[in-house]
Amino acid sequence: ACYAGMSAWEVAVDDRKLVGFAQRRARQGVLLVPGALLAPVPWDLLAGALQRLAAEAARLAAATVAASTLAGPDFESDAFAASVGSEVGSVLGPDAVLG
Repeated sequence: ACYAGMSAWEVAVDDRKLVGFAQRRARQGVLLVPGALLAPVPWDLLAGALQRLAAEAARLAAATVAASTLAGPDFESDAFAASVGSEVGSVLGPDAVLG
């Protein structure tokens, strides 16, 4: 899974990915789609459903971290999403279309 790797501009905490970006480039522009892990992912279930090795699930678990794990019991996913969106918008500038 690509989420186990790191690319430029992605967000990691202690070398574990929290926010990743998928991108699509075309003549008309660039589409960036951020993905943030809000809650711990059952990587073993995903690996099983995709008939992948358990070692791949373990690698993903070791390479990622969820925002709720970092923030604790008071974590608010809506506030986190708004914060990430605001930061991305400030970096991309006023001509970026977010939504």
